[in-house]
Amino acid sequence: MNPMTAITVGTMAYGAYTSYKGNKNAGKAARSEANAQAFQMEANAIRARRAGVSRAAEVRRETNRLMSDAQAAQAASGFSASDAQAVKQRGDISGVGKYNELAYLYEAEMDARGMISQAGATRATGRNQQKAANTAATNSLISGAVSMFGAYKAGQVGQTPNNAPVVDSQPAWVNPNFT
Repeated sequence: MNPMTAITVGTMAYGAYTSYKGNKNAGKAARSEANAQAFQMEANAIRARRAGVSRAAEVRRETNRLMSDAQAAQAASGFSASDAQAVKQRGDISGVGKYNELAYLYEAEMDARGMISQAGATRATGRNQQKAANTAATNSLISGAVSMFGAYKAGQVGQTPNNAPVVDSQPAWVNPNFT
C-alpha cells in the first residue's frame, strides 16, 4: 500500500471513530437532559399537590369561620341558632365550603397527573433520541468502513501484485499507425 493510501485510510478511520463517539455522546446527553426535565416535572407535580392541599385547608378554615360567624349572627339576632332555617344556612355554607375544598384538591391532582404524564413522555423521548443516536453511531462506523475499503481498493489500482507500476501506454516501437 502506498503511503498516501495509508494516510487516507487512517484519516477515514479516525473520522469514522470520532463520528461514532460524537453520536454516542449526543445520545447520552439527550437522554440525560430528558431525565433532568422529567425529574423537574415530577417535582413540580409534588408542589402542585401540596399547593392544592394548602388551598383546600385555607378554604376549610374560611368555611369554619363563616359558619361560626353565621351562628353568632343568628344567636345575636334573637332567633334560635338551632331552628331549621339557621341550620339550613350553616349547612349551605358548609356544603359550598366542602365543594370548593374538594375542587381545589381535584384541580391540583389533575395538574400533578398531567405533569407526571408529561415527565414519562419526556423520558421516552430521551430514550428514543439515544436509540437514534446509537443507530447513527453504528451507521457512521459502517459508512467509514465502506469508505476506507473504497480508498484502500483505489490505492491498489495501478499496481501489480509485486507493487511494480502498471504501464498504461504502449511501447514506442508498437505503433498501430505505422506504415
